[in-house]
Amino acid sequence: MQFKISTINIRTHGSIYELLCKTKGSRKLFRNSLKTISLAFLLSGCVSSQVVVEKLNNKYVGKNFDEFVINYGSPLQKFILSSGDIVYTWSSASSTTISGGKINLFCEAQFITSPNGIIKEVTILKDTIGNWTTSMCHEFFYK
Repeated sequence: MQFKISTINIRTHGSIYELLCKTKGSRKLFRNSLKTISLAFLLSGCVSSQVVVEKLNNKYVGKNFDEFVINYGSPLQKFILSSGDIVYTWSSASSTTISGGKINLFCEAQFITSPNGIIKEVTILKDTIGNWTTSMCHEFFYK
C-alpha cells in the first residue's frame, strides 16, 4: 500500500521523519511543525494557582471549614489570631518517584475563618508542579 503526499510516494512502513526531513525543502517545514507542536504541548500544561484560588473562594467562602475538611482532610496547623479569627494551613502532601529519585509534589493552602469556623478567605501558599500540569493545586482540586 502506498500513499501519495504532494509528489512523494511513501510506503506504509516509511517514517514521517524520512518524509519530512529527507525530501527537498521539507526540513524547514519539519522544524516549524516541531516548534509549533512543542509550544502547544507546553501551553496546554500552563495553569495558574489564581484559577484554583478563585474556585476555592467561590466554593467555600461563607461555608464552615468542616465542609472542606470532610472533602480534603484535616489541616496541618491552626493559629488563633488576636481578633479571634483562625488561620488554618492545609497541605495535600504527596510525592512521586522519578528515575529512582523522590520528588515532593504538593499544594499548600491557607484558610482564614471566623471564630465559629466560617471561611472568610482562601489563599495558596505553595504550589509545586503537578504530575501532568504546572500546578499540583490545580490537579488536586480539579479532579
